[in-house]
Amino acid sequence: MFFRTRFKTALKASATHLFLSIAIAVLCAALVFGFWYPSPFDELARGREIFLLVMTVDVICGPLLTFIVFDQKKPKSELWRDLAAIGLIQISALGYGVSSLMNARPVWIAFEGDRFRIVSVPDINLDQLHLASAPLQRLSFTGPKLVGVRLATSSDADFKDSIFLALNGEPPAFRPARWVPYETQVRDVIKASRPIGNLLQKYPAQRIALDEIAAKNNSQLTQLGYMPLLAEGTLEWTVIIGLTDGQPKAYLALDAWD
Repeated sequence: MFFRTRFKTALKASATHLFLSIAIAVLCAALVFGFWYPSPFDELARGREIFLLVMTVDVICGPLLTFIVFDQKKPKSELWRDLAAIGLIQISALGYGVSSLMNARPVWIAFEGDRFRIVSVPDINLDQLHLASAPLQRLSFTGPKLVGVRLATSSDADFKDSIFLALNGEPPAFRPARWVPYETQVRDVIKASRPIGNLLQKYPAQRIALDEIAAKNNSQLTQLGYMPLLAEGTLEWTVIIGLTDGQPKAYLALDAWD
């Protein structure tokens, strides 16, 4: 009888804790996916994977620990101490997970000559952030913004160093000294964009999706181009470009490389 009573009360306390944990997780999701990782960057920058891992651990472990320790026969001071300790552990874990997501957020969609690249905070040497122009030193908290990248030419003094850095995993888009306002490279974006017909030849089943993108942007299909979009761990994304304004119109999970 005692076991049944304890089970019911512990289950009720655990269920209440679970409800509160889910409510907090929903609020965190609104912050993470509404600001730091708006679609499709939750997938491109792996924010969704990290968030689900953090929230699964947090939402399950807290209520489970409450179920284990909750016993009304304990002195109230001891019971509240145990619950407070669980809450402190859960809040600390949640804070660590959310701060990790914030510190790993994508901040730039960088045009890099013949491709776009997603740049996240860990990709950037923050000690070199002062080398960027003042407006570009502010890293976005509301989803990645567009930025241009000045590529090194053979006449640059650091041309060889730039190639060496790129070969060692630090492409130009990761270097603040190379960032330039996107507006200064719009013509280059349009010129580098590949004809949308090439993408249709490779993926004929995407015709409806591309027609919808064109209609949504009040343009013809022939007024769209595309480029590969690179992100950590994947090469199989495509950015659709408007050929009249050089602006990204959509992002598709397609391999754009020839």
